[in-house]
Amino acid sequence: MRRVPEDAAHTSDTITDLADLYLHWTLCYGLRADVMWAQMLLETDGLRLSGRIDAEQHNLAGLKTADGSGFASFPSLERGVIAHCVHMAWYCYRDHVRPECNDHYDPRHFGVRRSGTVEPHHGGVQIVQELSGTWAEGLDYDRGICRVWNDGV
Repeated sequence: MRRVPEDAAHTSDTITDLADLYLHWTLCYGLRADVMWAQMLLETDGLRLSGRIDAEQHNLAGLKTADGSGFASFPSLERGVIAHCVHMAWYCYRDHVRPECNDHYDPRHFGVRRSGTVEPHHGGVQIVQELSGTWAEGLDYDRGICRVWNDGV
């Protein structure tokens, strides 16, 4: 895993626990832990959480609420990691890959809704460059992930 700045908002024990969670859950979803870690560092400003999201929200991927009016909150770091993985799996795979693939874990997940209706899956993202303009509005979002992946924050 890439380094985290010394002025990050979390302790080294928390960062180790977080890395373990990413290793576990990305393996469960068939996602690359190194890329997901870099995306998390980009979204959290190197775990400084100096921008839009508070540490208590445990939102490691900048996920919005279901209506898009704010940023989602999760009850624990693990649930934040699961939400990140569920959301990325929704972007990458045409079918749900785990029982957590629903809007209970990821408020922006457009698979099977609690109401019972089914909406189409995204699916198809195979490379980081395909996240620009889809995961994030910016057309250079992929460059940010790659910069963090290559250089750290």
